[in-house]
Amino acid sequence: MRTLSVLLVSATTLFGAQDIQAQGVRAVGGLVGWVEGRQLIARQDPSRARSGLMAGLFIDVASNASWLDIMAEAYLVQRGGYVPVGKLVAEVEADYLAFALLPKVRFPLGPLSVYAYAGPNLDYHLRTQAGGELADVYRRMSPQVLGIALGGGLEMDIGVTGSLRLELRHDEQLTEAFPDAPTDVHHRSKALVLRYGRRGPG
Repeated sequence: MRTLSVLLVSATTLFGAQDIQAQGVRAVGGLVGWVEGRQLIARQDPSRARSGLMAGLFIDVASNASWLDIMAEAYLVQRGGYVPVGKLVAEVEADYLAFALLPKVRFPLGPLSVYAYAGPNLDYHLRTQAGGELADVYRRMSPQVLGIALGGGLEMDIGVTGSLRLELRHDEQLTEAFPDAPTDVHHRSKALVLRYGRRGPG
């Protein structure tokens, strides 16, 4: 949480400035999203989707190619799902502080730009709430879970320095989330994400 607080203060300072002065920084901004989460058990998907939220910060760093940026993210996200346990269904909510490093390609499309990205992310466990028989099984979570994120969307300029982005995103955990579970358990989620950023000189 301390890391996220530092990032929030830094972003506020950048947004309050007239220009983003760091050379090579294309944009700095915030993101919010609606998340549809599911839980994979032994790589199968027996769960029903559970809605959650995500919110955080991002920064785009320009590369030598005009069409390629590196996007770094820090965000809070709710993952989970409704998991069948016998004849009952248990609700699972797993909260993470996540970091991602995502190469991103972008191309102009009239007044808009279209972009796509993919890369690794790392989920740091914050809290888990599980109902029914899963409460004991899911009591201990892996402190960190490695995953992959991919997505794409449209970007539109707002004024002289602003930009607005709307995208679809897919996140998949690759390492196990619950070490005490009798089989591998991972989270999978899809999200609709809105981003607002301030463009830099990069």
